[in-house]
Amino acid sequence: MTDATGRTLYLQIVNDLRSQIASGKLKVGDEIPSTAKLKAQYGYSVTVVRKAVEVLRNEGLVMGQPGKAVYVQATPKDLEAERVSIVDLTRQVADLRREVHDLAQRLEDGHQIKELMAEVAELRGTVEQLYNRLGHPYPNDNADSAKPRRKTGT
Repeated sequence: MTDATGRTLYLQIVNDLRSQIASGKLKVGDEIPSTAKLKAQYGYSVTVVRKAVEVLRNEGLVMGQPGKAVYVQATPKDLEAERVSIVDLTRQVADLRREVHDLAQRLEDGHQIKELMAEVAELRGTVEQLYNRLGHPYPNDNADSAKPRRKTGT
């Protein structure tokens, strides 16, 4: 699936549609041309056109289902801003998880139990909120547990 210059055919469609979305020619909410129209426009097979749309879907630029219309759902600029935001949130979550772990360790060591328990609960709530903002459930792993462990009398 390459042309005489060695360029991958579907990437030509991807790059063209991505440029149209970035320039505003295709706006968020607009329907992209159908598979048949893209096939006629570029002169490539249905397989090549579908691969191009699949790449755009995987990037998050378009959404839709095979056999139905495909719509622009984001611009490349939107996706970049979201990616940066997710990277920042991920970093914040990691920092907070370390703090929660450190506080939990201090609890195990017996330091100011009531104050530390309140701090752990507050930090855990913040971490859970960040996970929710990322659209992910809070992990319940025991390897890096943020829950303080209490010794029981039994």
